Amino acid sequence: MKVFYFDDVVSFISALDQASKSHVLRLIKMLTKYGLQLRPPESKKIARGIYELRVQGNLKIRILYTVRGNVAYLLAAFIKKSSELPKHEISKAQQ
Repeated sequence: MKVFYFDDVVSFISALDQASKSHVLRLIKMLTKYGLQLRPPESKKIARGIYELRVQGNLKIRILYTVRGNVAYLLAAFIKKSSELPKHEISKAQQ
């Protein structure tokens, strides 16, 4: 599977510390290898056609993505600060 990064996601990943960046890139590599076969705790479906990559560690990083054909589109990335996903991030990803 190929991965397409939206500019906001590239900027977010670039701003992370080295340890967090390594975790994110490892999960993206897993996504390219396993695609939609990637399951919790690494990935979870959160809405129709929208999934999240779940980076656990000091920071709870989430990357929202969708899949069309053989391409994963990384739509949005953020640090999760509460038990629920921010609805505005989900809405942004669905647009």
